[in-house]
Amino acid sequence: MKKSLSVLSLAATTSFWRILAILAALAVTQLLTAYWMLCNLYAPPLESILDFPVYRFSPAVAITLATLVLLNAHGGTRSRVNYTMARLSIPSRSLLLIHMVYCVGIYLLFWLFQVSMVIATAALFRFLAPLDAFSVQLELLTCYRSVYLHPLLPLADWPFWITTPLVYLGLGVNTGIGMVRSWEGKVYMPPVVFAVSTALYAAKPGDYGWGICLMFALWGGVCVSYYQYVTAKAREVVT
Repeated sequence: MKKSLSVLSLAATTSFWRILAILAALAVTQLLTAYWMLCNLYAPPLESILDFPVYRFSPAVAITLATLVLLNAHGGTRSRVNYTMARLSIPSRSLLLIHMVYCVGIYLLFWLFQVSMVIATAALFRFLAPLDAFSVQLELLTCYRSVYLHPLLPLADWPFWITTPLVYLGLGVNTGIGMVRSWEGKVYMPPVVFAVSTALYAAKPGDYGWGICLMFALWGGVCVSYYQYVTAKAREVVT
């Protein structure tokens, strides 16, 4: 247990604070965008703020940067992290599982953070927008009208409660494999492509096609990546 906690702590030390800085920059970008629109446009609907390109696509930049941070956190085979990992002598499967859990936690944090930013934006909207532009019903309708918000908070559109978590879980597992392989000196870029695809994921109610395709692509990538990892380990044992 102590070794597992040491590995988890090492992974967090090499990446978590940089990811928090990325989240802080994302928060500033989205809230400043919302503030600018509310101050310079007359009573813009809340969904038009959420779907504004700067607001909507800044999470794609943030998630991509976070993925690159995770993949480069351990610094390759000659880093101090590599030496520490070797000293801990943890089985490869346990090492892989720990990094998967950590990366899944990071992407679930991104999901919750985006929802939190939407809530903060709605609070800013209530404060700055004219009184007749706000109502609780309009805020609830925004969850269905905004193509950015709907997959993140689908309310009664229950299929998104299946596809969205599975997409973020698949992204975390893929990146966890890439994080371990990067520590072993391998360059593994599929998580970056998956991260961009996930962050650009936008849909209207009932529009499940892209989410289902992305979900199968991610979990298919997990199967391929895990197979490559296992076969590489098997070749190391033979040699």
